[in-house]
Amino acid sequence: MGCESWGQSPIVRKLGFLRLFSLAMARAHKSKYLVLLADDSEDDGLLLEMAFGRLDRLRLLARMGDGEQTIAYLNGDGKYADRRKYPFPDLLLLDLKMPRMDGFQVLEWLKTHPFPDLVVSVLSGSDSNADVSQALEMGAHHFQAKELGTGRQLASLKALQRHLVRNRFVSERAPMS
Repeated sequence: MGCESWGQSPIVRKLGFLRLFSLAMARAHKSKYLVLLADDSEDDGLLLEMAFGRLDRLRLLARMGDGEQTIAYLNGDGKYADRRKYPFPDLLLLDLKMPRMDGFQVLEWLKTHPFPDLVVSVLSGSDSNADVSQALEMGAHHFQAKELGTGRQLASLKALQRHLVRNRFVSERAPMS
């Protein structure tokens, strides 16, 4: 599974050219993109951390072990209120199957607490069509089944990095003009 292509995105048809151009320019000028990882698997987390070490423009901020932690980080609750220490991410890599609150519940929360510049990419052990469809319908911009091994994971993350840098993701939560 991949992301929607630039020309087919429904949001592209709704946004005016100038707004789209300004979003692309704002994202293109960033040299680093901050990534929050929400995944409870130690093994997957370690593989992803190793892969992030080999990327140019994606920088891993932290790993959240469940959906409640993820929401606390995004919302700036408790210790996460210090945005110098815990900056807001550009990209959320979200696993679907987590304890306490799963990825679908995080997506549901994001629908009522929009962050227009946050790109949400589901990175899940599931590749069922139902999970893919549900995640995309709930606002995820991208869905990728987890790849086994650091090399494959790195290739997937590099592809995601290229899409992010080229501004392939325009937030579905952006206000319409």
